[in-house]
Amino acid sequence: MNTVLNALQNRVSNPMRTLTKQTPSAEQWTEIFKAVASAPDYGSLLPYTFYVLQGEKRDAHIAALKQARLQVYPEHAEQIAMKMDIMHNNVGAFVFVTHTHNSDASPSAHDQMCATICASSHFYLALNALNFGAVWITPTDEDRISIAEKYHFAENAFIAAIFMVGGIAKSVPKQRPHPEQFVQFV
Repeated sequence: MNTVLNALQNRVSNPMRTLTKQTPSAEQWTEIFKAVASAPDYGSLLPYTFYVLQGEKRDAHIAALKQARLQVYPEHAEQIAMKMDIMHNNVGAFVFVTHTHNSDASPSAHDQMCATICASSHFYLALNALNFGAVWITPTDEDRISIAEKYHFAENAFIAAIFMVGGIAKSVPKQRPHPEQFVQFV
């Protein structure tokens, strides 16, 4: 089978507990972002920016996330502490994907957002192709605002996705639907 088709057909979402702190090397990050650059985006419009947090920035993000969750949900302190410990031990990097609408460009706002989502998908697939896993999170509006303020993203930047990235300790098999369940030739 074709290597690309094999990678696409066997991609899985890796729960945080199945990840390791391992992150791509500098060369692998470059290869991953070359794959992102090949996503359809209306003639290199680049409506997206990828922000990678590793090392101390990752640690600080986890600490801030823990503090924020404890303030909102003090009654769940034990569960929050356990989840943040797993995150600290298993997630090697966070990647924030922001979308900025270009009002001077001819593609619609919807089309531009689709380009950002395609770039995010290419990122996810490239990670898996290099044997890294990720948890793809769609942040809440509240999280979008607090993260944008904390990292000083552009005022009009919309956080479209957050990825928690790591090596794969164990893969979780996934049952796929057969194409006849969702495809109609008309």
